[in-house]
Amino acid sequence: MPQRPAKPHRPKVHYDGANITGDTVKVIAGDTILFELSGAGPAETILITFADPQFFSKARFKSGDETIDVTHNLTHPTTYHCQLLGHGVPVPGVESHEQGGSIEPDSGA
Repeated sequence: MPQRPAKPHRPKVHYDGANITGDTVKVIAGDTILFELSGAGPAETILITFADPQFFSKARFKSGDETIDVTHNLTHPTTYHCQLLGHGVPVPGVESHEQGGSIEPDSGA
């Protein structure tokens, strides 16, 4: 089956005042990812760290960065860690622990 065309993704990272979690995204090589923060104040931003950075153009994403390129097809599902920043500094206790969100291989269908 042919692979679908590359496309942009804009997953949300959700902050509810206490917890931070991210959406699941299905990707193929050539896709781009731009994370958006939902539920936070104007001075708050996010820092995303990929568990398997070898699949992406950068190991980390910070609010205001350019999009992340998916450079290789994923061979397995992976996760990303989310951390809330206030004025560029980590907000104590507001980060995902085991995983904040997940990125999965897209079958291309």
